[in-house]
Amino acid sequence: MTLAPTAILILLVTLVVVGLTWLHHARALAGRITTIRPLPALDALRAALGRGAETGRSLHISPGAGLIGAARAIAVLQPRYSPDC
Repeated sequence: MTLAPTAILILLVTLVVVGLTWLHHARALAGRITTIRPLPALDALRAALGRGAETGRSLHISPGAGLIGAARAIAVLQPRYSPDC
C-alpha cells in the first residue's frame, strides 16, 4: 500500500504542528515562555471596550475595506466613539 504525495504532505504537516504544539506546551509547563511585547493599538482597543461597557454606549470597530496589514487599515483600527450613541 502506497500513500499519495498529498496524503504524505498532510501527514508531515500534521506531525510538525503536533510536535510544535507539544514543544510549546512543555516550555509553558517549565515556565520558559517568552513574553509578548504589548501593542499600543490593542491596549487602546481594550481601554475603549472597557469604557464602552462601563458607560453603556455602543462601540463600532472596523478594520476597514483594505488589507489588515495596510497602513491605512492600522489607522482605522483606532477605536472611535460615536457621540450620538
